[in-house]
Amino acid sequence: MARSNAPKSKTNLLIGGIVGIVAVLVVMAVLISKLSAPTVGGSTTFPNPALNSTSLTFIPDLGSTNISTKLSVLQQNLKAGDNVFIGGTDPTAINNLKSSFKQGVNVYATQGYRKPSDFIATVPTLPKGYDMFYLDYEQGDNYSGSEFTSNQTQVFSIFDECRNAVNQYNIKTGSSAKFFATPNYMQIKSKNPNFDWSLLPLHEDLVWIQFQQYEHHQGIGNVAGQVVEQIKATNNSIYVIVQISVYSKYNYTVQDAVEAMNELKDYPVNSFELFVGPDVADLQSFLNVIQR
Repeated sequence: MARSNAPKSKTNLLIGGIVGIVAVLVVMAVLISKLSAPTVGGSTTFPNPALNSTSLTFIPDLGSTNISTKLSVLQQNLKAGDNVFIGGTDPTAINNLKSSFKQGVNVYATQGYRKPSDFIATVPTLPKGYDMFYLDYEQGDNYSGSEFTSNQTQVFSIFDECRNAVNQYNIKTGSSAKFFATPNYMQIKSKNPNFDWSLLPLHEDLVWIQFQQYEHHQGIGNVAGQVVEQIKATNNSIYVIVQISVYSKYNYTVQDAVEAMNELKDYPVNSFELFVGPDVADLQSFLNVIQR
């Protein structure tokens, strides 16, 4: 009997030892995960897995500050399905950059204007090579100035004139460039609460709306999400980009941007445009946290 009991005692000791080791490993794994989680704004943040497949959009300009460093960061971090609208006065230089991005990243030679009159007068005269033209439609002397209006009929008339200028460009150069505007939602909404955003697909080739001000308010998901749903109800196939921001100078943090994306993850947003300032650290911090 003594011999038959001995193996059982060793087995029990072995099982107990394994259980103890597993418990220690579990505790260590939890501690390590907490230590390695990215920290934003002083708090530990775990990126939402739902954002891992989210398309990102950027709009760097070849004439902007730190452009070489920014392009390098984007070339290293973007993946298939992301968009880069590279602005500049030389479309050939932009097109030469397309092959420097990873396969599947959509890179567009782009030119933008702030005043509708400049857009309409200039676009038909530009050389072949552009893929996209946009109107940065915002109030302010440094933007659309006195040409800015929130009147729905007038806004859509402006967009139609710009789109016609792009059509003229396409006819002249044998191109197939597209038009879009980047209206600021809060600026228009505050002056015209009844503006019908669902009609945007009738006046541009893709929809891009600035919602970054709502990063500092509760419920960006309800505001931007409902607008996106209305637009998709008009044209479900149109590409919709929601603009948010990471810009330290104006207190738009990485945490703000991630939370905004989380609030909108269940809405039919095709891509998030991240507007960043000249500080490359803002861009790199966001890409580090999003961990795609």
